[in-house]
Amino acid sequence: MSTLCPPPSPAVAKTEIALSGESPLLAATFAYWDNILGPRVRHIWAPKTEQTELSFYLPLHRVCVDRLTHIIRKGRIWMHKERQENVQKIVLEGTERMEDQGQSIIPMLTGEVIPVMELLSSMKSHSVPEEIDIADTVLSDDDIGDSCHEDFLLNAISSHLQTCGCSVVVGSSAEKVNKIVRTLCLFLTPAERKCSRLCEAESSFKYESGLFVQGLLKDSTGSFVLPFRQVMYAPYPTTHIDVDVNTVKQMPPCHEHIYNQRRYMRSELTAFWRATSEEDMAQDTIICTDESFTPDLNIFQDVLHRDTLIKAFLDQVFHLKPGLSLRSTFLAQFLLILHRKALTLIKYIEDDTQKGKKPFKSLRNLKIDLDLTAEGDLNIIMALAEKIKPGLHSFIFGRPFYTSVQERDVLMTF
Repeated sequence: MSTLCPPPSPAVAKTEIALSGESPLLAATFAYWDNILGPRVRHIWAPKTEQTELSFYLPLHRVCVDRLTHIIRKGRIWMHKERQENVQKIVLEGTERMEDQGQSIIPMLTGEVIPVMELLSSMKSHSVPEEIDIADTVLSDDDIGDSCHEDFLLNAISSHLQTCGCSVVVGSSAEKVNKIVRTLCLFLTPAERKCSRLCEAESSFKYESGLFVQGLLKDSTGSFVLPFRQVMYAPYPTTHIDVDVNTVKQMPPCHEHIYNQRRYMRSELTAFWRATSEEDMAQDTIICTDESFTPDLNIFQDVLHRDTLIKAFLDQVFHLKPGLSLRSTFLAQFLLILHRKALTLIKYIEDDTQKGKKPFKSLRNLKIDLDLTAEGDLNIIMALAEKIKPGLHSFIFGRPFYTSVQERDVLMTF
């Protein structure tokens, strides 16, 4: 063996994961950097099921990275605390060598790796296809209101676009839920559709942070509860749609969501640092270690801002004859218009601020110049622009901790 090559890792522990469906992954590994020996593999998780093509994984890569990033932060804190404890043992008890590093966080990592593998397995069998037949959606109805109330459909699509294309659709009927899921996915890119999931009548899927659109069934009592922590950790705000009672709720806009998310993460990591045992830090516990930060558990609110873009689209698309390709072509043209409006908004802000070198002058002028005077229209185009240019919301609104109500009060003075 070349002297330049580090010695191989010692015998590596392996955990086999039993999954109900196919898995696109060969394995997941936990490795760390040893300052003397270099990269060392500590643990391997491998699914027992047959592996399928890895290309399926690529659109879901960001979902997995976002899910694992925070648990890695917690793992680093735990390993640092473990190292400090070992140093104290050496000093106080005269221990000759430090105990094996990294083994104590394997259960913590396993608790996150297994759900990620289960998510990927469920996506293999229930993900939304890249190409959606409009005949399987509400947009194929003879007239608006045939499948669902007109105002409900308008609010659902409008809020869906205002929250960057991220929505949770819940209900008691898998058929009704999936029809709305497919309808909302028409307004996503093919890659985003592959990060969306249908529900199944006999499935027990849970909410998964990071998916764009997901359908979930209520329990036998007709209720459904979204996990606060997972919703907070989603990369974008979420729209909550209930097809049983035709209600649409949405989270605050991107800059508020990201700000609250980061404060919650810091609060959780602080509590984890202060914990004296793993039992002291349950992942789904609401953390309130910072007296200046109390999480708002009522994170969903009514759709406050009406738009003209989606209303005009629905009025026009249902005037076209159903059953032909006309509606699909009209939809594609509409999405192209939205995309161009988002690019125009980004260019407008870049020119006004000299690409971020100067503060943004006037939101009022932007709304007038780009014909986005309706708050709902502005929210839709801003959300699309946010996905193209991450951080745009926070840059425009300045202090990201303003609530939506405070923002409106401030903007009225412009």
